[in-house]
Amino acid sequence: MRAKRHLILLVVVMITAAACAVQVWATDYYVDEANGSDSNSGASPASAWKTITHALIAVHGTQEDPATIHVAAGRYSQDTNGEQFPLVMTSYTTLKGESRSSTRIVAQGRQNQVVQCLAKEQVFIEGLTITGGNARGEGLPYSSGGGICCIDSSLMVSDCVVSNNRAAWTGGCIYVSGAKPVQIVDCQITGGS
Repeated sequence: MRAKRHLILLVVVMITAAACAVQVWATDYYVDEANGSDSNSGASPASAWKTITHALIAVHGTQEDPATIHVAAGRYSQDTNGEQFPLVMTSYTTLKGESRSSTRIVAQGRQNQVVQCLAKEQVFIEGLTITGGNARGEGLPYSSGGGICCIDSSLMVSDCVVSNNRAAWTGGCIYVSGAKPVQIVDCQITGGS
């Protein structure tokens, strides 16, 4: 009888551990500013998070298990869904919009970069419009790269529009510094200071 209880307990522990592992190590996550909630799991479009800010804090990709954050069409800004800028990218993470014409990240000219990538590995940004950044902080990296500031990071930006961003120092739309590889592919970059 005692052995049977131990076996049942072991099975319950194994099922619970397996369920937790699936939730913790999931590769794909979802954000939807119109229908999401940051109290959701983010594990499916139906349980999407509301903000990219929350997703970037919650998601931890690894080299063995990189993460993709799928961003639904919409306008992501402080006024519409409570985004906080800069959006700080994490290593081994892809931020993927539905399309650059329908998925817009708008910083609204506030005193911050839109996206910041400092000493990160294998970061990918695709299918987004990134606009309204205003890097006006003190010194590097805070006064450079109003749209995207990339320092000592490996980054690929593809199929994006990066427009109408400003910087007090340099690189209004995109600022890159450091020896890591950075690729910008099929992007439209306009209107930067």
